[in-house]
Amino acid sequence: MSERRYPSFRLVRIVGICVVAALLGACSASQTDWQDQAATGGGTGGGGGGGGGGGGGGGGPPPPPPPPPPPPPPPPPPPPALGSPILYFSDLDSGPKTGGVNNNGVFVTVWGKGFGATQGSITVGGGAVASIVSWTQGANVQPSWSLDRVVFQLGSSAATGNIVLTNANGSTNSSVPFTVRPGRILFVTPAGGGAGTFAAPMSPATAYNTMLAGDTFYFRSGSYPNKYDSTGWGNNNFALGPSKGGTAGNPIAFVGYPGETATLTSPSHHNFDLQDNSGHSDYITVANLTLVASVECVNGGGSYTPGGAYTQGAAGVRVVGNVLSATYTGTTGGSGLVMPQGNNWSILGNEFKDTGVAFSNLNHSIYNQLGASGTDIGWNYFHNLVMGHVVMIHNDNVGVGPLQFTNIRIHDNVITQGPGGNSRGIGISNMTTSSSGSIYNNVLYDLGGDFSALAIYNGSWKVYNNTFYNIHSTFGMFWLSRQSLGNQSAHPTTEVFNNIFYSDGASPYINVDQGALLSDITLSNNLYFNLGVAPLGDAAAVNADPMFVNAASGTFRLNAGSPAINAGTSAVSSVVTIDVDGNGRPQQGLYDIGAFETP
Repeated sequence: MSERRYPSFRLVRIVGICVVAALLGACSASQTDWQDQAATGGGTGGGGGGGGGGGGGGGGPPPPPPPPPPPPPPPPPPPPALGSPILYFSDLDSGPKTGGVNNNGVFVTVWGKGFGATQGSITVGGGAVASIVSWTQGANVQPSWSLDRVVFQLGSSAATGNIVLTNANGSTNSSVPFTVRPGRILFVTPAGGGAGTFAAPMSPATAYNTMLAGDTFYFRSGSYPNKYDSTGWGNNNFALGPSKGGTAGNPIAFVGYPGETATLTSPSHHNFDLQDNSGHSDYITVANLTLVASVECVNGGGSYTPGGAYTQGAAGVRVVGNVLSATYTGTTGGSGLVMPQGNNWSILGNEFKDTGVAFSNLNHSIYNQLGASGTDIGWNYFHNLVMGHVVMIHNDNVGVGPLQFTNIRIHDNVITQGPGGNSRGIGISNMTTSSSGSIYNNVLYDLGGDFSALAIYNGSWKVYNNTFYNIHSTFGMFWLSRQSLGNQSAHPTTEVFNNIFYSDGASPYINVDQGALLSDITLSNNLYFNLGVAPLGDAAAVNADPMFVNAASGTFRLNAGSPAINAGTSAVSSVVTIDVDGNGRPQQGLYDIGAFETP
């Protein structure tokens, strides 16, 4: 068996000079950020990555040209009418309507808000579904990410088109598309010995050996602790190379069976490594599973040699509705529980928790590498984590220099370290100045490590309608730094509109260093509280208590009379059309400040 190798890493220290003239209470010391930097030599782009020998050193082939950029991001969902349901996403976006249980096709789970406690109805492409398996209303309390959820089975009347949910009040929403297609539906149990029917489920090893593009595997309740692939590539539950991947119209899906808990525990590396000795797979869906990794739950299958060649990994991957954690106790050398390394990943509605013992800035929950663009990171809950940046968009330089990341969307997430935790928030670094994305409707609170909740070094970013609370960073809750990388020396730029910055009483609201300027940040209609006056440059700043419902319990909705209500700008309207609760924006014709809109 060839052993998966862990690349060695070196640390590069970036020391900045805080700009204090325009900021009340700004620091007099320098902020130090430890960036992930790989040493020269072989290995893949994620710590705990590598396999079968890793990449070579010098003398290899020249790097391939950058892959074509992903398509533009989809438009934001239309705001629902007041009191209407809103569908956010589904676990499967395609599947057969026959086969499986009672010959009624795949089970589909949809998440959203406003479904109500009383069961309504579902159609797909205009046809009524065969059955509604469960209809669950999420708790309207912390964590605010708690979503409504419905599980249904397609049935013969379903057709390609939108999933339409009608609640008990007769209100509808149809923003999630679904494609009806051919494919096999197979059932898996830890000790299965059958052909994969519901009555005679197959083993995980048989699932690996027989999988075809378009297959949907439902994992029944139980523990899956072993290596089930037949490759010599690492010690994972599944290593999926090109022959074990899907296609754009026929993904392969690994899904937890509705109402049951299937737990995959990696032997010593990853749960899903989307590569083997022959290359990487594409179009994989991992949904509704409990994943416990030694290092990474879903590795993206890409590779690079620092300063040399690189290869993007799996594209079109969906990681939806899972509970993810890892058992490592120290540094992994640079990893993420989910590691996008190819274009167009969707990481939606997951819970990331209970990971890390000793702090290391090289460990992350989501680590987006290799210029992976079109990544959608939404409606996730991050808590009880001891690690560096919980969400990291970054790549060490390769032979063509820094890589471009575009159409990155980080939205509607809750990020907190929880009791005894020590973690940072969102980091954006080591990329071309033409990189871009949007960060909106997130709630970041009780984060520490004496580092900013949002740190941006390169590119052009829209930072809209986020709530920052109790961030322990003497260098600023939001930090902008200029990172010069070869010919990429332009200043990063950000639009910072409609955000709440509630200081812990010591941490500045906003800071810049390493040559970045306060003028690189366009400020408008932000609320600042608990550390004096607002930064210069925000002519429409609100300097007052936002009047949260109960910040101590993590409830950051606004009480009636909050100065944040109707105090925002509509300049965010091309990106922000709903709030983290699914309420349409704006209400009463005016935007609120922060992640929550008051109906």
